[in-house]
Amino acid sequence: MINKKLIIIIPARMNSKGIKKKNLKKVNNKSLINITIKQAIKLEPKKIFVSSEDKNLKKKILINKNIEFHERNKKLSNHNVHTIYVVLDIIKKYKIQNDTLIGLMLPTYPLREISKIKNQIKKFDIKKYYSLVGVTETKSYENNIRYLDNKGKLIAKNFNLNQRQKSKKVFFVNGSFFLSSCKNLKKFKNFHNSKNMKPILCNPKLSIDINDHLDLKAVRKYFNKS
Repeated sequence: MINKKLIIIIPARMNSKGIKKKNLKKVNNKSLINITIKQAIKLEPKKIFVSSEDKNLKKKILINKNIEFHERNKKLSNHNVHTIYVVLDIIKKYKIQNDTLIGLMLPTYPLREISKIKNQIKKFDIKKYYSLVGVTETKSYENNIRYLDNKGKLIAKNFNLNQRQKSKKVFFVNGSFFLSSCKNLKKFKNFHNSKNMKPILCNPKLSIDINDHLDLKAVRKYFNKS
């Protein structure tokens, strides 16, 4: 059944620096972009937008009546431009209504647990939560986390002596899935909020966001085993 309140946006920038044309790299004989499109279809959204500055990509992706190719302005494809501005551009261009739920799926995370995501979307209460975000639990706790400043100094935001049973667990945003309302995104320009996001707890073994050739190799290895 089509979810009339849900649209999915898949950003597909073609000028990636680490791995050239990363979104077209193949895993198990399928490109990362088409793996993600197939996963998005399983969520049964009203519409899927594939956004890229390269109009030739349209010839290489799965297309049906519910999939729209969005040719983005090249200014929105610079490596220092955050994906949220692509989302906002689509919202404006296609006049998406405020009560629409907008999901973001990155092609660089092909091992997403789509049935788990679909189940969480069904349970998601926009009146209770600002957004839905895919995260992975780490083995660290809040008082173990340290940062480096721009001078190479180690910074601690929390260094209390609590035992781990009393410390908060640490999760990282893995890039598998993001969801919020169109209204929230237009107002705050972010899928993230300081305190009321609902997590999708992902399997650590599947939490690979492809940033380099080692990540790509690990994903291919997993697909070959499965």
